[in-house]
Amino acid sequence: MPLRIGHFQILGISPFLALLGSIAVIASGQGYTIQPASLTYRSGTVGIPGQVLNVQVRNDGHGPVTVSAISISSPEFVVTAGEFPRLISVGSGFSYSIQYMPATVGTATGTATFTINNAPVQIPLSGTAFTTGAIASLNTTSMTFGNRPLGTSSAAQTLTITNTGTTAVSVTAIATAPPFGVAGFTLPATLQPGNSVSGHVTFWGMSLGTATGQVNVVSDVLRPSGVSLTGTAIAPKVLGIATYPVLPLGTAGYPYLATLQSAGGTGSVTYSLKAHSVLPPGLTLSSTGTISGTISSTANLSTYKFVVVASDSLSNQAASTLSLQVLKTTGAACNNIVSNIANTTSPLVAITDLGAGTYVGAEEGGLYLTGSNTMPAGHQAAGVALAQSIQPLDASGNPDPNGKYALIGFGISVMQYTMDAFQPLAMAEPTRNPHLVVVNGGEPSAQASDFSQIASPFWNTLTNYLLPNNGVTANQVVAVFFEDLDIHPSGTFPSDMTAIQTEFEAVAQNVHTIFPNAHLMYFQSRMYSGYSTTTTDPEPYAYEIGFAMKNAIIDQLKGLASLNFDSTKGPVMAPWLGFGFYDWSNGMLGRQQDSFVYTCQDVQADGHHPSTQYGAPKRANFWLNFFKTDPTTAPWFVSH
Repeated sequence: MPLRIGHFQILGISPFLALLGSIAVIASGQGYTIQPASLTYRSGTVGIPGQVLNVQVRNDGHGPVTVSAISISSPEFVVTAGEFPRLISVGSGFSYSIQYMPATVGTATGTATFTINNAPVQIPLSGTAFTTGAIASLNTTSMTFGNRPLGTSSAAQTLTITNTGTTAVSVTAIATAPPFGVAGFTLPATLQPGNSVSGHVTFWGMSLGTATGQVNVVSDVLRPSGVSLTGTAIAPKVLGIATYPVLPLGTAGYPYLATLQSAGGTGSVTYSLKAHSVLPPGLTLSSTGTISGTISSTANLSTYKFVVVASDSLSNQAASTLSLQVLKTTGAACNNIVSNIANTTSPLVAITDLGAGTYVGAEEGGLYLTGSNTMPAGHQAAGVALAQSIQPLDASGNPDPNGKYALIGFGISVMQYTMDAFQPLAMAEPTRNPHLVVVNGGEPSAQASDFSQIASPFWNTLTNYLLPNNGVTANQVVAVFFEDLDIHPSGTFPSDMTAIQTEFEAVAQNVHTIFPNAHLMYFQSRMYSGYSTTTTDPEPYAYEIGFAMKNAIIDQLKGLASLNFDSTKGPVMAPWLGFGFYDWSNGMLGRQQDSFVYTCQDVQADGHHPSTQYGAPKRANFWLNFFKTDPTTAPWFVSH
């Protein structure tokens, strides 16, 4: 039940503290609720980060409410999201996240004391922890699949997980992302000491070049562990269907779109369904390879398997068994599988696909100059040099071979949700440099306009709560990546992006001030927001933010003194700037570069935040590949 301050409805705290809170609030004619009255965490394993629970403070009175501070009496509970001080307006609420960090066996208790309108309000905390003797040993930490022609699968490699410990462990999930696949595991699998579970891993030739990935193994009592994956797709000598065999997810009752890709054929290629193959009801396959239509609202919520045949102009044929899983509606705006340029019927085109073309005649495509997605050689060389200079640091930022260095991803809640998936994935990566600590700095409600102000309380949360939670300091941060927006945007491009570009540049300057050893900063593009049911960041604004990021980088490339990162050219004012993995894509229409799409299943009911099961892991896997392979990140992310 809520604690109601100002109206004497206070449950779960001492009468004395209740009286203090009531008197302080009533004296100023204000009231608020804070709930829940206590936090009880599910049991966890000593040494492994535990459950995160939220406390919400809501202003239901007649005047402002200020949460000025929080203190926690036990080190086994830490704040992972919040703002101090936070002014909460009438009718609004704000949530604070507290995580259980089990350090001792048995029951841990503590108290979170919020200072609200200058009066303390206490929330009791409790959790129970145990130790485990389980050890999930993998038969390998890396798999290399060599060269595979587009549209073909590698031979399967066996992955075996064995409990080499003394107590039981339950393997709950084994996951990877295209172009890699896992199969054959029966989960959940409870492994008694000495028992094993096995399956296989494959690589699919999906797009030309080398791809990296990870198999992530999750259990009930151990930290996630991983197997590093590498495979290379080469041009085929014969016709093949290059589309990954597991198609994007579908939603019952809503439109669907998937475009098949061929490779190695001669002339035009046509597609057809093999006899007796059936698509989900409501969908059809065109001769050009487009699966489209509206999935029937009465379609079975299951995985449909069917065989597609491709034929080229010489009558060569190739067949592929594809699968399409249909799921129930999420509550998001699932009709919006494609977003158009305002007042047109022309779809938005990913910046990476625009090339020398322009968006509404105002901005050229490409992530960098002259429509190119390739970073200028000189700028990349400077980034590589900075990357190669990164070394372990002590808490004060001095070189220390036994020290650490940190990568922090910070910004709005969308960043936080994706970091929830990326942080454990990155920390489980077998090739990760052991000195590297990855920190989730995402914070709900933290807009670009907040981080553009050096005095913003959100910086305080990063430096005094989130970094210490991970055992590092602001002086040990060597790289950052940043995804943010200003909510409820309005205006017309390009003027609507002018203010946020200025804010992005101010954020870069603040990064240099607050994290003096952060030499590298990566802008992370917004994800597709066409499924949104709110006005927080609707399309095309989520798309247009990519141009604001691009133009901030270009300002640095042009030598803007306020963004100088090179000490030989004057005072250093900002870190070196670049793009992270550009992952905006136009819904299910996707993009030419890599066929990356967002389905309605990739977002939560609000259509704005990535879903825990699909969207956040999808983004996280692409981010991991970027940090493992980019020439400005690999020198410090990967162990050499």
